[in-house]
Amino acid sequence: MEVNNYLVISVGQAGNQIATCFWQTLCKEHGIDPQSGLAAGKEPQGNWKAFFSRIGETAGGSYAPRSIMVDLEPS
Repeated sequence: MEVNNYLVISVGQAGNQIATCFWQTLCKEHGIDPQSGLAAGKEPQGNWKAFFSRIGETAGGSYAPRSIMVDLEPS
């Protein structure tokens, strides 16, 4: 089965707020803790490779979303 890889790009305050909710929902669907990036001691559920990259060689490593979030405010 071919895995599609996605990169989510969000810009501005509204885009980043929507993206934050999107990633929290996606983490819940795949069984990944959104705060730590860990998958509760097991392989994440579903096609997690489409949106996340595994950090570390073992299954106990953390998972990072493939995302670019840009804030347009200088402060």
